[in-house]
Amino acid sequence: MTTQARELIVDAATLSKWSGIGVFLCSAKGQDHVGVVAEVDGLSVLHLTRHHSLKLEPIDALFTKQPYIKALITRPSLPIERAINISIVCRRIYRKQGRSVPFGFGDWRGAFDKEGAYLANQRGRTGLTCSTLVLSVFELAGYLLFDFDTWEPRNADMPWQIAMVKWMHDAGADPDHIAGVDASVDGRRFRPGEVAAGFAALPDMLTQAEAETVGQSLRQKVL
Repeated sequence: MTTQARELIVDAATLSKWSGIGVFLCSAKGQDHVGVVAEVDGLSVLHLTRHHSLKLEPIDALFTKQPYIKALITRPSLPIERAINISIVCRRIYRKQGRSVPFGFGDWRGAFDKEGAYLANQRGRTGLTCSTLVLSVFELAGYLLFDFDTWEPRNADMPWQIAMVKWMHDAGADPDHIAGVDASVDGRRFRPGEVAAGFAALPDMLTQAEAETVGQSLRQKVL
């Protein structure tokens, strides 16, 4: 499976070539990051940048803050009305939550109600990552990106999860929240590149093996 026809490498100079819905993938300072590109008061990105730091900001602001960044946007073949619905979901979540979405692990499904409110402490969920935020947006809009029955924990993802627990500790997050996140470390992760690949493949759903292969290829393009 390929996403070649559905992607664009963007920087500050080429950003004007993009319009509509997409998934924004970048890598900076050793961390990969992903968010939803949507038409909300202009072309914007909804993304979870840190613990309790949900942002909906103009996409060009990302390049203003980090001019060295190179990013990739993926886009699937979607009817225009479905694309509009994704923008509506992004607006609804941000207006309901503001910045207040916690960082954490666990089962991301059903993270938001139909009004866009975050549902805490359900299904063993301690919070969301940048990737599971994106999955939650698309779930609320009626899309599943992956064949989740194929998704297994990976030992290779344990160090990243452990590092994120340490990051939260160093950032001074609530100790009880950190303890909950630490207890949910299990190696089950959706990597940013895999989420970008899954979105580009819609309406097909990727298996874990497919997402890992295509996601790694996309990631190499933004390093």
